[in-house]
Amino acid sequence: MINALRGPHSAAVSAHLQPAQFHELLSGYARMHVRGAAEGVAAGEAFVGESFHGDDGYWLTRRLMHQRRHGDRNRGDHYFHSSFADLVLSGLVGLDVTADGSALVVHPLFAPGALSYFRATRVRIWCREIEVVWDEHGRRYGGARGLSVWVDAELRAQSATLAPLVLPWQTRVRPSLRTEGEGTGDCL
Repeated sequence: MINALRGPHSAAVSAHLQPAQFHELLSGYARMHVRGAAEGVAAGEAFVGESFHGDDGYWLTRRLMHQRRHGDRNRGDHYFHSSFADLVLSGLVGLDVTADGSALVVHPLFAPGALSYFRATRVRIWCREIEVVWDEHGRRYGGARGLSVWVDAELRAQSATLAPLVLPWQTRVRPSLRTEGEGTGDCL
């Protein structure tokens, strides 16, 4: 969905798919973390499992394991998949690096007015530290109104709107001495 909203065919997709729909689905996914029913987990306590039953609101795999008295039925008590953080950072916040590595793109996916503010700090991308702030009215964080992006603690871009920001990008990754596939290198 993120790729469809931002990719080369985004104009054609826009008649059927909008950032507000991504935000709505992500919000539903976030609610599942605290409102989904899971055997052995108190109501309202955060829990993430596998195979959520979207219609009935429970974690299917957990329920089946409890019903079958599976020895590992409480697995997942500390399960928080990185896919959620990835959806927040790459979708909601909008962080991406172009395929050729020449630019950092910040393109948040939510409708104007849906969120008054957010702040993503200390996000490491290719050995650079990124901070992205959306402050619709400029009152929450004591800075500018709109979208602001810092790279390595230096303000690099601002916009009063949610329009995509594209920043020239240079990695701080030292080429690895290892063979391809064994690592990505080290930070300079």
